[in-house]
Amino acid sequence: MNDLQTTDDCALLEPPKSLTLIPADADIVAALMDVAKYEQLKLVAGMYANSSLVPQSFAKNVPNCTIALTLAIPWKMNPLMVMQKIYFVHNKPSLEAQLIIAVANNSKLFDGGIKFELSGSGDTLACRAWAILSDGGDIVESTVSVAMAKAAGWWTKKDSWWPKMPEQMLKYRSATFLIRTTCPELLMGCPEKSEAQEMSGEGHGDTLESPQSRITMVVPPEASSTPPQPPEAPDEPVSEPPEPEADAPPDRSGREMSQREKYLIYVDEAGTDEELDQLMVAAESGDMLPGDLEIVGKAIEKRKEYLSRGERSNG
Repeated sequence: MNDLQTTDDCALLEPPKSLTLIPADADIVAALMDVAKYEQLKLVAGMYANSSLVPQSFAKNVPNCTIALTLAIPWKMNPLMVMQKIYFVHNKPSLEAQLIIAVANNSKLFDGGIKFELSGSGDTLACRAWAILSDGGDIVESTVSVAMAKAAGWWTKKDSWWPKMPEQMLKYRSATFLIRTTCPELLMGCPEKSEAQEMSGEGHGDTLESPQSRITMVVPPEASSTPPQPPEAPDEPVSEPPEPEADAPPDRSGREMSQREKYLIYVDEAGTDEELDQLMVAAESGDMLPGDLEIVGKAIEKRKEYLSRGERSNG
């Protein structure tokens, strides 16, 4: 059997007689192309795959453990910690927001790490994530508000924690935006977990994690002789979707409104350019169709012109 297949005897992997160790600051791509270093990487992956402490996505799965190592080594982080915060959505790795923030802070790209400032209340509650670049001292920032979360549909998703812990969710999302804008190379192409679920259409974005909510990689039947086991029932009942907010856009036709329709209603209700700018950022960061995004963008510009005319007439 190929050593890289999911296997129950991965603990039998033994180090070769001559082994070149991979330094902590190694170029992981170069290491994968070096036969001796690749053998060491495979050996370490086999050890983790045979551990009872790794999440289900990595248990008895040497390829998945290898992927986790190729992330943990450049990040200079404990592989077990990285595995605890990686989720597979349709066989694609995504990262929990906690891990994304930890990776950025550990990279030393930011002097003193990412900091957060909260302001406002209700729909105006917002979080500003900011940091000082170690190279040059420039300040970079990103702001996310409750109004943006509602406009983007994050607030009303099933099992969403936005209504329950808005401040925490604002910190997670604003930091993710900051990192993706300032240093996207740190994420190595991996999306944030809730964003990956939103893009896949699963509709469970921005939920806090429990052991039962982990999405595991499906192993092909030929790769394992052990049949897949059904997931264990959660210890506590799954919470019902939060009730719609009083100021949420009304469903005027009895059907579920499209993202474009929701955004257009919020645009009509926006009273400042700042609110309109936040709506545009939320629309661009979502999965709206290009044509719908163009319509929303034009509506925002018209609303700004209308507000500007009103200010001039009042003046």
